[in-house]
Amino acid sequence: MDRKIGNNIYVVRGVGAILIIIYHFSVYYQETFGKLHIEFNFAYLTFPIPMFFLLSAFFLYPKAKEIKSFINLIIYRMQRLYPMYWIAVIFSSLIRTMGNENISFVRILCNLTMIEDVFGVEQIDGAYWTMFYELMLLLILALCCVVKINKVKLIERPVYLCYIWLILGTMGCFLMKILQIDSSSMSVLMLGSRYIPMFVIGILFYERYIKNNISTKPFVGLLIYCGLFQIFFNSWIQSIYSYVAVLICWIIISGKVKNNLLFNNKVLIYLGRISYNIYLTHNQFGRICIASLGVIVIVQNNIAYRILLCILIGIISIFISIFFSYAEKYIYKKLKKIQFSPIRNG
Repeated sequence: MDRKIGNNIYVVRGVGAILIIIYHFSVYYQETFGKLHIEFNFAYLTFPIPMFFLLSAFFLYPKAKEIKSFINLIIYRMQRLYPMYWIAVIFSSLIRTMGNENISFVRILCNLTMIEDVFGVEQIDGAYWTMFYELMLLLILALCCVVKINKVKLIERPVYLCYIWLILGTMGCFLMKILQIDSSSMSVLMLGSRYIPMFVIGILFYERYIKNNISTKPFVGLLIYCGLFQIFFNSWIQSIYSYVAVLICWIIISGKVKNNLLFNNKVLIYLGRISYNIYLTHNQFGRICIASLGVIVIVQNNIAYRILLCILIGIISIFISIFFSYAEKYIYKKLKKIQFSPIRNG
């Protein structure tokens, strides 16, 4: 992949992470800690969520094509996702316990799996709900390394892969609507639930703009299918968020962005690189700041103080995320030393 496009994607991820932090530290915290009386509302800043799903597929799909092994792909991805996630879950549990919340050991264990929804257990940190869908993406791509069509692995046939996934997802959505089943409890059967179009588009963008392996007709046809899927199985506002996310990613990945100050910003590029750690840690450090500094918000009836508090929380979260990034590098070095012998592709 062209390094410039890679850096542009990091910038988009960095900006997206900042927007999600602002959302959580305004709207979400207002709902959770109503006493803060925050007078500003950024409820529309959640549109980066479908963008993150799109980019997850964009980056994981080529790795799956390279590995072509169910077990090896699972091991590779779990080494990337789980170590820092486990640390974050334990850290979040400690923070909430220190805040006089009763967090059971069973709840912690279930959260460590990333599939706590399957067990009907509440997340330790509400932001972690997206991890379940990341596992669904991994499972589908890993299965595509096994399933073959005309003796060719499905992972090597992106158009077939996308159509099959969308059709199965459509059938699952209709079934859930008919049976009036909550999507969060049936995400496994949904093969990725309502975010299937984002995963599919991530694969399409990689094959179209990085490898140039998909012609115009199937590319446009699949995009239309994804658009209709969004309209039928999601709310209008969620569909708009998804369309905005797709447009932003298309502009970046297709190389429409030329050199400018924003996409050459090293700070944003770095934030994009550590966006996973920002995602894992920002909520709990926000809780710490709310607990220790929230009195400022209550006493001072001035919106400037509220904005200052959110900025302060954001800065602290980013610094802590940087610390976690160094810990992440250390853990990965150790994992490489104890890594199992790779299984031959076949």
